[in-house]
Amino acid sequence: MTPGEKRKAAFRAMSLEKRYPRILARTLDGVDDPGIIAEIERLGRFLLGAEPFAAAENIADPAWAALHAAHDGRHADEIGFLELEYLAFEGILRAHRYETRRIDPFAADKAMDIGAGLARCETLFEKIGSVPEALRASLLGNAHDASQLVIQTGGMLLDPEALALPEGAERIDIICDNAGEEFLADLVLAGVLLRAGAERVRLNLKAMPWFVSDVTCADAEAVFAVAAMGEGPADGLCATLLAAREEGRLVLEADPLWTRPLGFTGGHLAAALGPDRGAVILKGDLNYRRAVDDLSIDVFTPFADLPEGPDRPLLSLRSVKSHCWVGMTRAIWPEGIDPDAFPTDGTVFMAQAIPGRGRESA
Repeated sequence: MTPGEKRKAAFRAMSLEKRYPRILARTLDGVDDPGIIAEIERLGRFLLGAEPFAAAENIADPAWAALHAAHDGRHADEIGFLELEYLAFEGILRAHRYETRRIDPFAADKAMDIGAGLARCETLFEKIGSVPEALRASLLGNAHDASQLVIQTGGMLLDPEALALPEGAERIDIICDNAGEEFLADLVLAGVLLRAGAERVRLNLKAMPWFVSDVTCADAEAVFAVAAMGEGPADGLCATLLAAREEGRLVLEADPLWTRPLGFTGGHLAAALGPDRGAVILKGDLNYRRAVDDLSIDVFTPFADLPEGPDRPLLSLRSVKSHCWVGMTRAIWPEGIDPDAFPTDGTVFMAQAIPGRGRESA
């Protein structure tokens, strides 16, 4: 095995041994439906390698249908890790009969006092004086990921000089990650961008529950409902966001790509974002993995040397929570950290500009 392959194998083993049993168990908190319990237990046995995967029938989405067909009858150790994770989270929704019940199995993990959170963000919005500061707040918000065993809010921030958008960017997409504290930090970023004169900010959300704490349209609307009831300052965060949404300068959308088992290469990302060119901020570790095909290779491999790359240039903001990391330079690599075995617990925060490959559609 190469060092990258060893790193990926170790992350996979840890996830299947520790993270996924916890995730599955938490979706059963308060559930007494024997059918749901049985399906979650069956999914757990599949992930542990005790049972083969059984493909579902009559899947409307061709990407999901292809993934099911490709792995029907296979055991977990015969399936690539990212594809296995896709199957795990789609399996959780199937077990909970989400299509008919419309109950978010991860709701408890995303619960928070929205009013108190918005009050903190009003103060932060008032203090932040520049877009790089707002990007930093959004980046640090990525610590709040309920799929992790421990939420790491402290750690090291690498290359703060990368916290910048292209000069003159007036139309910005934020491909969001987690609900709760991270989404509130993203709203602060959106507010600062709007205050600075952005023509349009689009928040790209999930249409359905995804990877535990990813922010859905329902999660976002719950925040805006509380914001609309508040009595914040006329030039504060909530007022800025609500006015911009009314004017069409702040847009919430949920393209199907964000919850399909596809990467952000080969035209998929370009199709999701549409022809409206602008700066794209990519939040979180899973989105990073999808942008670089979940590679686990030498961290110093230039982006230009990758076999595939995202369709559009991206500014990635994430705390490192997986085996996947490329495009680094030795000049900014921290002393004392092994580039072949770096921490994957979220204690390293990183902004990276990822060049695009110019694909227009899938």
